[in-house]
Amino acid sequence: MIPSIRNNTNINNNNYNKSNNNAGSWLNGSALPSKWSAYPPEIIKKPQNQGVRVGGVASFYCAARGDPPPSIVWRKNGKKVSGTQSRYTVLEQPGGVSILRIEPVRAGRDDAPYECVAENGVGDAVSADATLTIYEAKSFVFVLLSAQINNQKEVEAVESGGGGS
Repeated sequence: MIPSIRNNTNINNNNYNKSNNNAGSWLNGSALPSKWSAYPPEIIKKPQNQGVRVGGVASFYCAARGDPPPSIVWRKNGKKVSGTQSRYTVLEQPGGVSILRIEPVRAGRDDAPYECVAENGVGDAVSADATLTIYEAKSFVFVLLSAQINNQKEVEAVESGGGGS
């Protein structure tokens, strides 16, 4: 049997509270379904400082989470890194992971601060940075010394010094 409105004391006494019913609580925002919840981006894996030899490969890793899932943009010296630059590659991986790969690294061009910026339209964008340091390749000169001991020839390599650049 469906009760009539006339016999409902909550309504007749103006004690009816729409938040006591499921639809009312959904409408006033107190019980929004989880699929509609949103939260700002958070960086969960920050890029790390690194040193790389000239001609080598540098890879920075960054991971972020949020709802909706954030997009990650890489910046070098505050300017967006473009994927169209031939030596720079940005790889997006599952789970909100982004990888910036630089190959080959060049002294005087790539040694700089790099920044991972995550944004999803909820709250403020967040960022984390790391610095890339480029080392010049060091050349070594090896001098071969030979000696004859007990009728056996032994060869020993001795580092004579490094010529820089």
